This record gives sequence, structure tokens and C-alpha cells, in this order.
Amino acid sequence: ARGYVSLFHRDIAADLADRADVEALLYRFYGRALCDELLYESFTDLRAGGLDAHIPTMCDFWETTLFRTARYRG
Repeated sequence: ARGYVSLFHRDIAADLADRADVEALLYRFYGRALCDELLYESFTDLRAGGLDAHIPTMCDFWETTLFRTARYRG
């Protein structure tokens, strides 16, 4: 399983070159997830609060995970 995680990260990092790519992916994801009938309830709080505060935190998390930038502190 450990090899799979490592391979998974390499594949994602090849498609995502920088923070702007991560941010665009997150906006696409949340744009769909916030409206999805199966996921709708799970994202109630996020929909109420908006993405403006959430996206930068998630960008930090994924940038740290994928590119080892050490931006995320959570």
C-alpha cells in the first residue's frame, strides 16, 4: 500500500505544477461537491461559510502534501 501512495503522489504532482493548479482543482471539486445531491448535506457548513476562507487552507494542505512546501499548519 505504501508504494501506491507514493506513486499516487507522483502522478498528481505531474498534473499539478503549482499552487494555482491546486486552487483551480479545488474550485472545480467544490463547485461540483457543493451542489451534488449525495454530498449536499456533508457540505452544509462550508456552503454557509463560503469558500473564501476554506480554499487557502486547503491549498496550503495540498501544496504541503504534494510539493512538500510546509505551508500547512493544522
